[in-house]
Amino acid sequence: MEPLRTSSLEIVDADGNVRARIGVAPDGGVALDLADVKGMVRATVRVEPEDGSASVKLADPDYRAGFGVWPDGGTGAELSGADGGLRARVGRRAEGPATVELYDGRGGFRAAMGEYPDGAGRLSLWDADGNPVSGRVA
Repeated sequence: MEPLRTSSLEIVDADGNVRARIGVAPDGGVALDLADVKGMVRATVRVEPEDGSASVKLADPDYRAGFGVWPDGGTGAELSGADGGLRARVGRRAEGPATVELYDGRGGFRAAMGEYPDGAGRLSLWDADGNPVSGRVA
């Protein structure tokens, strides 16, 4: 028996609404999207074509959360605002410490907390214009 081969597949409910889609994107990435009864994608699993990094996005009605695995083996999570803009990122690179980053409503980088390679902690803050207002702490 030959396997079914296609570049994309959609699964529909009894009313013909697409509830799941799996396929290869034009950029070469591959994704699985799962939608609610209104057609809103609520979960996506994706593998990027460039580096093989994987991500999972779980959505409320505003699609505001995501989790990923970076190509170096690190992991992280992102939270977005209702406008889709990045608000917070928590992560750890495979060969590095964990970091927490916060962004303002305009997408500006406002705060970071983490560890330097020598073990010293850091808390860095930026003002609304992007100017640093603090740095390394012991």
